[in-house]
Amino acid sequence: MSDWFQGQLIRSGDFARFRSLALLTSMIIAALIMTGSSLIWAKDEAKSLLPDNTAEKVKAPTGETVLHQLKAKRSAVKTSQDLGDSLKKTVLGFLDQAIRFRELVNQFNQGVSENAKKIKLAPDRLKEVQRQLDRPIPTPDSVVIIASTLDTDRLEQRTRSEEADLVTAKTTLSDLTNQLDKEKNRPLELRSAIVKIKKRLEKIREDLKSEVPADETSLLTETRRLALLAEQVKIQVEIKFYEQELVGHEILVSLLAAKRDLALRETAWRESLTEAWQVEAQKRRHLEAEKAKQAAEEAKEKALALPLEIQKQFDFNVTLGKDLAKLTLSETEQEKRLQRKQDLLKELEDEFSLARQRVETTVLTEAIGLALREQRNRLPDLRTYRRDSAQRQLKMTEIHEAQLIIDTQRRALTDIEIETDRLIRGMKHFSDTELGLLRKKVKLLLVDRRELLKKLETSYRRFFKNLENLEFNEQQIVTRANEFAKFLDIHLLWIRSSKNLGPSDLRNLPAAIGWLGSLDNWKQVSQDVVKALKRSPVWWTLGSLIGVILLSFRRRARQKLDKIADLLDREEEKSFDSTLWAWG
Repeated sequence: MSDWFQGQLIRSGDFARFRSLALLTSMIIAALIMTGSSLIWAKDEAKSLLPDNTAEKVKAPTGETVLHQLKAKRSAVKTSQDLGDSLKKTVLGFLDQAIRFRELVNQFNQGVSENAKKIKLAPDRLKEVQRQLDRPIPTPDSVVIIASTLDTDRLEQRTRSEEADLVTAKTTLSDLTNQLDKEKNRPLELRSAIVKIKKRLEKIREDLKSEVPADETSLLTETRRLALLAEQVKIQVEIKFYEQELVGHEILVSLLAAKRDLALRETAWRESLTEAWQVEAQKRRHLEAEKAKQAAEEAKEKALALPLEIQKQFDFNVTLGKDLAKLTLSETEQEKRLQRKQDLLKELEDEFSLARQRVETTVLTEAIGLALREQRNRLPDLRTYRRDSAQRQLKMTEIHEAQLIIDTQRRALTDIEIETDRLIRGMKHFSDTELGLLRKKVKLLLVDRRELLKKLETSYRRFFKNLENLEFNEQQIVTRANEFAKFLDIHLLWIRSSKNLGPSDLRNLPAAIGWLGSLDNWKQVSQDVVKALKRSPVWWTLGSLIGVILLSFRRRARQKLDKIADLLDREEEKSFDSTLWAWG
């Protein structure tokens, strides 16, 4: 049939016109296909930078794919030789922005996923923590029984392990407390951040709709748009992240508070457990120190028939035993003092926190002012801590010297045989049998001495560590007390110390006069003045000197003012110099 149709066209003379029409139609179809392909590529490129819910019909590339494409485009622009330096720098800047925003998108998406898991699991975890809180707290009664089954080395090791666990528990409690403090204002911060970035989102949308400058290159227009689209996606995901955090804030804070309560309970239990182990370890040290001293004294009594030089060696062992017993007692007192300082530091921090809450969350009334003033008066005397610190530094120096001496003596006992030979050398008047018995006794003496020196070295090391901890705690107390004092001084200045005067004050006038006539009240005033003088003697002395100097110039100042007044009373033109003279 096509042959027939062609024959008809030839016969009609229209074949040439038909061929031209077919060629034109083919060109139009090809142009439409190319244009459609370009539009689809541009749509995919833009859609890859938009959130998934903006284009439902076309599946967008993943975030990692878009990021890879942006980095590839940046690499191509950076190695291009056809772009000017200024244009290349601007284009690279836009691409860097787009890459950074896309990386933030990935981070926020990961945060959204993690938050969703936390919020989903929070109720079950909260129930589990509540069940743990409802369990009874175990008592450290079994420590005495367990400690009795351990030798000294294992007992010391167990005590150190409990102390390390207590430090871990305190660190966990501190971290959870700090997290809770940060979460107090978190909802307000999130809402403020959402409002701020939404304004930026509106600005980006306006920039995307704005007209492109006529003289701007297509590459610059494209990269600027890529940066804006990437920032738009980043802000949208960021808003989703913040809104999700707001929704789950209450349940997550409840879980955090429950964990804090559990950590507080764990810390309290660890403190009692560690204290019980420390008591048992200290008892064992006392017992062994007394045994060592008693053994040295008994050995001395048995050595009365030995040569005088050997008896002196036994006397030296007795001295070491007494030093060990005395040091053990001092160590116990030092640990008690350290515990008191730690309790004082904790009490000071709690009072500081309470004072902050009073100032920040309540109206500053007279009652609160009196309470803050009472806290100010109860603050530790910093001069006492400075004096104690100086004495402590001197004590630490003495202990360090004693440690060096003990270390030298222990090195001398590395080889017992050599030291034994040195002690019995020159005793020629003894028979071989007597020398053998003497050598045996001297060796036992030196073995006991080496054990005494080992225990002394351990005790000195613990004592030195306690002194370091005590110094650190007192430094913390001084620092916190200074901060607390400055805080109270600032706020006490602006708290009204008395109510407004009124008719009721007339009725209280006799009581006020009676107060002024009371010796006990004036005694209290004098004690407050003495405390203030001790707290800041330099400033009080300087202020008193300034007051005395001003009073000494009082008569001269009055004469000067009288002279100026007489000058101004005269009927003549006055100048501003007289005013300056009066002020000067």
